[in-house]
Amino acid sequence: MKNRVFLLKVSLSVLITLLIVWYLNLNDAWSILRRIQIHYLAIAFLIINADRVFMACKWKILLKAKRLDSPLSSLIRAYYLSSFLSPVLPTTIGDDVVRGVSATKTGIGSDNIFSSIVIERILGMLSLFLLALLTLGFFVHGKYRYFEHILIYVAVFLVLSFIAFYYSLEKKVSIGNIRKKLPDSSNKIVSFFGNIYLSYMDYRNYKKHLLVFFFLSMIEHLIIVYMNYVIIKGLGFQVSFVSMLYTIPTIMFLSRLPISIGQIGIQEGAYVMLLSLVGLSLTDSVMISVVKRVVIFVSVLPVFLFSLASRQGRAWGHFSSVKEKSPELR
Repeated sequence: MKNRVFLLKVSLSVLITLLIVWYLNLNDAWSILRRIQIHYLAIAFLIINADRVFMACKWKILLKAKRLDSPLSSLIRAYYLSSFLSPVLPTTIGDDVVRGVSATKTGIGSDNIFSSIVIERILGMLSLFLLALLTLGFFVHGKYRYFEHILIYVAVFLVLSFIAFYYSLEKKVSIGNIRKKLPDSSNKIVSFFGNIYLSYMDYRNYKKHLLVFFFLSMIEHLIIVYMNYVIIKGLGFQVSFVSMLYTIPTIMFLSRLPISIGQIGIQEGAYVMLLSLVGLSLTDSVMISVVKRVVIFVSVLPVFLFSLASRQGRAWGHFSSVKEKSPELR
């Protein structure tokens, strides 16, 4: 079953990518690259790195709510690691696993780490969903009124999602009853996920922290909107920041749906679909998405390499100290 889901994601990414490449105007794409303004990309570089620090600070709020202390540098490093590997991992879930495994090395139990990631992902998606609905809804109401009935259904779904999240914190499932119904070989797996679930349920006692995290997530999404705006300006397109407000949040939401590998194809398709509303062509939109990927990769690469080198240095230092104390290794 897992292999089938993975193949479906790969197939979807490949199919959309091939369709986009088929209609891509290479001459226009080259012209866009030739007019890149580096100083805009430098600003985007700074925004991306600041955003990684901001996300780590948000994550620390969830951990501190339960009096779990973790060095901010370790959380930042975990974000950089997941960001670097994100292009080759299943959308959303893959980089969350990488980030979680990296963060568990701080000494905080895996149950607390992964439950905080689940909370973070849910609140992050809900806040992005709300921002996309508000911004795109405002635009549609003014120019594309025939979409309004769709937005009503989407709004109802968003309300139900908030209710489901609230209910998931209030309604407790008995892990013991589940263990009784499963064979002994499954008990370890049930215990692992059961501990994560219990840690997740504990967040119902910290609703103020969740509310703060929710609004900080809204701010973070606006930071990403501005980063997209800077990149688009750097490619020479004359667009307003307001037009980015009612397109980029929806692009971000669609791109994060776990139906592709590394958002490949899905992100480009979302850019093409939404940026057409502000007059950008398929080639324009695809190049914006591609340049954004490159800028993010270049932004996280230095910290990723530094982190990798420091870990290898610590490992070599540990090996050297062991070698000095053990005559057998000399």
